[in-house]
Amino acid sequence: MTLLMFVHPRCSCSRASLRELAYIMTRARHNLTAHIFFYQPTDKPAAWSETDLWRYAQTLPFTTVHRDLNGQVAARFGALASGQVVLFRPDGHRVFFGGITAGRGHEGPNPGRNEVLRLVREGSGTIDHTAVWGCLIQETQTVNP
Repeated sequence: MTLLMFVHPRCSCSRASLRELAYIMTRARHNLTAHIFFYQPTDKPAAWSETDLWRYAQTLPFTTVHRDLNGQVAARFGALASGQVVLFRPDGHRVFFGGITAGRGHEGPNPGRNEVLRLVREGSGTIDHTAVWGCLIQETQTVNP
């Protein structure tokens, strides 16, 4: 399966989302690859998005980090808030859309994390979306869609 995560590099809430992703990736046992898209305004230098969150994301197993210029990729997948994930089966069918934290900046067991792991391990799940807790990708306001 393939997971996409969208991150605002200056959102403090994103640290918990990335740690939850690390938890998922270490337990997915080669059945999951992830792509993390960091918001990058075109009017800022590349270093603007290369925060400690970027550097941490680069250490996650089976994960590739990308710049998302002006949030174009996030918009294409309907992601509004930092920490949003989208999970696809190998056939390209979307099976999950949501957050993988229990609340803003909170790590630990939660429905999103549990569902992604269930889908990756068992191929089916019980829910297909959860709330996302994080800053807007293209702004610094907090949102819970």
